[in-house]
Amino acid sequence: MRVLSAIGAFKGAPPSVVELNNAVATRLSKPGIETKIFPIADGGDGTLDAISFHSALQGTIFERKFSLVKNPLGELINATWLYNPKNKTAILELAQASGLALIEKNKRDPFRSTTYGTGELILNAINNGAKTIYLTVGGSATVDMGVGLLSALGAKFYDSKGQELVANVSNLEKISRIDLSAVRENLKEIDFTILADGKGVFSDSISSTIDPDLIISTRQKFSEPHNPNQEELQRILSGYQNFSKILDTTTGRKLSAEEYMGASGGVPYSLIALLGVKLEPGLKFINQRFNLRNAVNDSDLIITGEGTFDQSSLNGKSPSGVIELAKELGKRVIVLCGQCQKSFRDDSVIDLTSLGVHQIIQLMPEDWGKDRVEDAVRNTLKLLFESVPKLNL
Repeated sequence: MRVLSAIGAFKGAPPSVVELNNAVATRLSKPGIETKIFPIADGGDGTLDAISFHSALQGTIFERKFSLVKNPLGELINATWLYNPKNKTAILELAQASGLALIEKNKRDPFRSTTYGTGELILNAINNGAKTIYLTVGGSATVDMGVGLLSALGAKFYDSKGQELVANVSNLEKISRIDLSAVRENLKEIDFTILADGKGVFSDSISSTIDPDLIISTRQKFSEPHNPNQEELQRILSGYQNFSKILDTTTGRKLSAEEYMGASGGVPYSLIALLGVKLEPGLKFINQRFNLRNAVNDSDLIITGEGTFDQSSLNGKSPSGVIELAKELGKRVIVLCGQCQKSFRDDSVIDLTSLGVHQIIQLMPEDWGKDRVEDAVRNTLKLLFESVPKLNL
């Protein structure tokens, strides 16, 4: 039997996406089973590692670079990125500079967090000679719609009285005018593409109501003990709505209602509307450039998954492309995940078999409560080794 491990990153877990897939392959190793790995990513966590792995197999070696930038709270950190000096291509990951995983859970605060460090990362890549930049935008700690990033690139924001504003979420509702001349100068010779995870929109196409999934995501970026009250949430939503009007007016179309615009608190939305950068689904980027189709077609069984397997996993996230491709090619799929949405394990609620999923294995034991999620994350490899033998090969 030929088994392909095509698993995405487990957010927050110590093992890399490559190490996770290698662990599955090692655990399955026995006579009669031939295993191969295809680490997948969607533009969120693990994208740098996946691209580096697949590129090396094709003979393209990316240098791993480190840049000193500000994290979401303004503290200096070293952010990792990839660079190929031969074709002057840089792969940057927003999560490396502005990611939720960079901030301790009790310090998370969207009102203080910005994407400024990601803008610094882009400038570092340009100063190192990059002419082509791919920016992955998953896993953000921020909800500033990318104004911090733009500020680092030279943008200036003004209110209706002409007063310059600090680029943060609190001032989104006050922005009336934007000066992008310095940004355009910095990016004038750069071929810039965003690699987005998830297909979420920013707002409804008819009523302009902020998308419910974006509101849920916004709530999740506050520190765990703090549940944002209605006044705090409304301040953010008012900012979203004001800046969204500016962006849609700039483009002359309802860009806010298009897929992927809600990623990382609206970063793709702002960069596309204001700078005309390109967008490519992160999953499509990985699958097409490194030929996932061939890997799936050459296998009898596919194992895929990510840290949390829920409805979003089937909406442009890492496992969705694998599952869809496997179904098209008539291959069995098993999902291996840290946690699984309860309805996915209840056949009466969602029939995953019709989607091509024949089994779901959750690493976290059923009797572990929410208070043990961090234990599960820390012990991902141990739980994985215990769970793999449960697969119905």
